[in-house]
Amino acid sequence: MPTILRYGIAVLSVAIAVVLDFFVLRQFEAVLTPYLFAVAATVWYAGTGPGVLAIVLSVLSLNYFFLSPVFSFSPISYADFVYLAFCIFCASAVGWVSAVRRRAEQELRWTHEELEATVAERTASLRRSEAYLAEAQRLSHCGVTAYKGSTVFYGSEEIYRIWGFDPAQGVPSRKAVLQRIHPDDRDRLNAVVERALGEKKRYSAAYRIVLPDGTVKHLESIGQPVFSTNGELVEVVATQIDVTERKHAEEALRESEAKIRRLVDSNIIGIFVWDFDGLAFSRPTTNFFAW
Repeated sequence: MPTILRYGIAVLSVAIAVVLDFFVLRQFEAVLTPYLFAVAATVWYAGTGPGVLAIVLSVLSLNYFFLSPVFSFSPISYADFVYLAFCIFCASAVGWVSAVRRRAEQELRWTHEELEATVAERTASLRRSEAYLAEAQRLSHCGVTAYKGSTVFYGSEEIYRIWGFDPAQGVPSRKAVLQRIHPDDRDRLNAVVERALGEKKRYSAAYRIVLPDGTVKHLESIGQPVFSTNGELVEVVATQIDVTERKHAEEALRESEAKIRRLVDSNIIGIFVWDFDGLAFSRPTTNFFAW
C-alpha cells in the first residue's frame, strides 16, 4: 500500500470520527468512542505509523472541538488533561492490540508461505525420486507390490507392465492376479508363500504367468512378510523381476550346446581347445589327423 494512502487513512478515519461526534454521538456523551475505532481501524489497515498520526489527530480534535472553550486550542484544566490522557491511553491500547494482532497475522502468513514453499519443494523432490525409481524399475524389469490375503494394496508402474494390467482401472484384485499365474505353477507358489507366512520369514520363488493374449512370462519373486508387534500379518511386500529374456537366452544357449554336442558325438566336426595347459582335441579331430 502506498505511504500517502496509508497516512490518508489516518486523516480520513479521524475526520469521520469528528463528523459522527458532531451529528450523532454528541448527545449520547460518547465522544471518545469513534476516535477509538478510528485509531484501531488505522492501525489495522495502515500500520503503526499512521496509527500514531491518528492518535495525535484524535487528541487535537478532542481539544479543539469538544473541550471548553470549543473551536480553540486553549490551555486545558487538570480534569481535561486527565480526560485527554485517558483518551490517549485508550487509543494507544487499542492501537497496540491491533498492531500485535496484525503482526501476528503477518508472521502467520509468512510462516504459511514458507511452509507451502517447503512442502512444494519436498513434493517436487519426492516426485523426482519416484520418477527415478520408476525408471530404474523399468530398465531392470523389476516391480514392487504389497498385498495381504485377497487384497492388493499397491503395485508399482513396472508391476502393471509385467502383469499386463491397466493402471487406469485401479489396483487389480488378488483373484485377478492369481488367475494369471500359470496353472502348473499356481499351487507350488501358494505353498511357498503359505509356508513363509507360517514361519514368518522371507520367501523366494520362480514361476510363470500367462497374459490374456497368451504371452508367457517367467518371473522371480522375493517376498517379505511384515508383522505387527503382536504378531499379526500386516502385509507382504514383494519384488518381482521379469526374467523372460534371460530364460529365452538360457534356453537358446542350451539348444546351441546340445546341437554342437550332437555334431561332435556324430563325428561330423572336430574341436580343439588351446590354452596355457596345452591343446585338447575331440575324438573326430584325432581321427581326422590319424593320431
